Formats: sequence, structure tokens, C-alpha cells
Amino acid sequence: MKSVINIQSATRSQLDPGKLCSFDIEYASENPIPLIHQDARFWYITGGSGKLLLQNNVYTLRPNMLVSVMPWQISDIIEIHQPLQYTLIAYNYDAVTRAAKIFSNQDGQTESFLRFMEENPVVSLNGSDETIEYLIRTLSQELGKESTLPPSGHAPFHNVYVVSLLVQLIVYFIRLTKKQKTRPTETRTDYTEILRYIYLHCNEKLTLEKLSSLFYCSPSTISSYLAKTTGLSFFDLLNEIRIGKTINFIMYTDFTLKEMSEFLGYVDESHISKVFTARIGSKISEYRKIYQKVQNICRIEETRTVYTIINHIYRNYAEDLNAREIAHQFGLSVPQLNELLLYQVEQNFSEFLNQVRVNRASELLLIPSKTVLEVAYEVGFKSPKTFTRNFLKTKGITPQAFRQNYTINK
Repeated sequence: MKSVINIQSATRSQLDPGKLCSFDIEYASENPIPLIHQDARFWYITGGSGKLLLQNNVYTLRPNMLVSVMPWQISDIIEIHQPLQYTLIAYNYDAVTRAAKIFSNQDGQTESFLRFMEENPVVSLNGSDETIEYLIRTLSQELGKESTLPPSGHAPFHNVYVVSLLVQLIVYFIRLTKKQKTRPTETRTDYTEILRYIYLHCNEKLTLEKLSSLFYCSPSTISSYLAKTTGLSFFDLLNEIRIGKTINFIMYTDFTLKEMSEFLGYVDESHISKVFTARIGSKISEYRKIYQKVQNICRIEETRTVYTIINHIYRNYAEDLNAREIAHQFGLSVPQLNELLLYQVEQNFSEFLNQVRVNRASELLLIPSKTVLEVAYEVGFKSPKTFTRNFLKTKGITPQAFRQNYTINK
């Protein structure tokens, strides 16, 4: 891993920060610098060959390959055998998949977009693919090229059309990965998943100590890795990630400052205002007036409800929570509760509650004076067998082995 890696902008366009998606053609004749991507993107390789290091894995690049990069992943083209040419489609992952989940949850689809796209980020097509070529050509016509002058105006329902094309592209990509998987040619060991974890859990009260318990290494090791990789301290990086999500909330929701501060892990409204103004250079109210283009998109009231439910679970996970009582408390049926959670966190009530409990247990297991049984009861599990089963399912390791591994690595 090269020292300090540049963090790419959280916006898709330098001309229009509120743009949902941008399209461009890029070339690489020399090894580009590695990048930490704040937003999602597709690369469609149209010419040349080389090797890509994405997270821990090395993939061979050649024409007719489609690569998916998720927010806060690290990419590095480590070798170029022949100059690469590729189509770049950068898009707002949260906004696009939020629209997709509205319909996927209606027909009982419970699988995770994120999981599929992270587990299988590269697809090798056998020659040209008519569906991929149609979607890319249509996006190009609708968006214009970012490196040249984009269209001065948009046709009616521009954002709706762009979102629909992106959803088609994501779904088609996932279907392709289920038919054939492109295996990495090499796997390297590093801590890139720490960045992804911070991005996915930035609404929690994250600390270096909590990360150390999850990644089997000391807080100083994680702090050193983050500083070396990003040039930022842990807290500066956490604020950078939260700012990126704050911008999405400002542009695509009507949440209040109080709600955003709760949903994104800030202390209060004053804290979110201070951090945003210092980083962006304008007040949230001013930024919203200038750039908010989509009011009340994608079931905002339901999104507000589900964030309230998520916060309730985080704060009361150790109590005897059950889906029926939580649903009743928020005026929902159990199916509606599970639908909202699947829509937002891609897990049903029991899965999400168990994950929160296991993550808290991971911290408590590092305290030598606490027994595994004590930890199980403290985080809300009713029996050691249930605790072990859920810990193994979430972490892929038993609580006893987790404690031993951390002690050895430390």
C-alpha cells in the first residue's frame, strides 16, 4: 500500500455538486495514483489491459469487463500492460439504491445490493453485451460527457430517467455476477475494510477502541494506518465521511438539523452546523437552498421513521426487545417494520438487533475480567448458546476464539 492515498470528491460533478450521476470516458497510459472513492462508480473497460488492486484483491483488466466500486473502497491500477480506455459512470449510491429498494422490498426481495456488489465487484463479459452497451449509450446521451460540455438543459423527468437506467445497470450487473464470478488473481492482506466499516457505521458512536475490537489490532495500529493511508486522523476522517452523507441528506431529503445530527452520529445540531460550515464553507441552510433539487424523494416520512427505530434499537439493544412490541410502539405491523429495516439497513429486525448486540459484545470481550457468559447477558442474549450462534454467524468465529485472537494479535 502506497503512502497517503488521495480521497476523491464526494460529488459526481465539478460543475454541479447536486448531480446524481456523471458520465465520462477516461484513459490511463501510466499507473494512476490510488484513490479512496467517496461515491460509487462503474468502470466499463473498452480497451487495453492491466491489473487492478481493489480492496485486498488483484484483478486482471481487459476489454468487456465491468467493474463496480463502492463508497469508501480503495482502488489502485498497479500495472498497465497496454493503455487502458474505460467508460466511467459515477453515481450517488444511497439515492439510487433507495429508489431501487422501494420496489425490491415490495416483491419480497431481501438480498443486499451492497453485499452482492462487494463480494463480486468484477464481471468479465464474453464479447460485447447488448444490454450493457444500451444502458451506457443511453446514459451518455442523457448526461453528456463530464470532461466536455454537458447538455445545457435536460429533458422532462431527467433525474427519474437517470435513476431508472442506473437501477437497471445495478440489477443487470448483479445478475451477471450470479451467473459467473471473476476470481481475483491475488489476495493481499491489509486494513482497507476499516474504511468501509467506518462509512457503513458512521451513525454510531465510533471509537478507535471499538474498531480495534472488531479488527483484532490495537487502537494505535488503526490510528497509524488511517493517518498513513488518508493523511487524516481518525476523527478528521470520521467527520469527512459524515460530511459526505450529510450532503446527501441535505440534497435529497427534508430532514431537520436535529434529525440529521441523530441519524449521522453528531452530538447535536450545533455540532453538525459547526463541522459542515468549517468543511464546506457555507451554512447548511444556504447549501440546501442552492443545491437541493429533489424534495421529498423516495418515501421521506418512512425513512425518517426507520432512522428513529434504528436509533431506538442502538440505545436499548440490551433490553428484551421484540419485533411485535417495537412495531406496535411505532404504529406499524411486524411486516411493515421488517420492510422498513430491509429498505434502510438491508436486514430484518432480528438480524439487525443481533448484529448490534454482537458488535457491542466484541468490545466487552476485550475486558479480561468479564466472562463470556456475563457478556452474553449484558448485551441482551438470553442464553450462551444463542449468543455463540449469533456471534459465529456475524463474525465467523466463536466469542472464545475472538477473545483469544485479539489477545494474540495485541
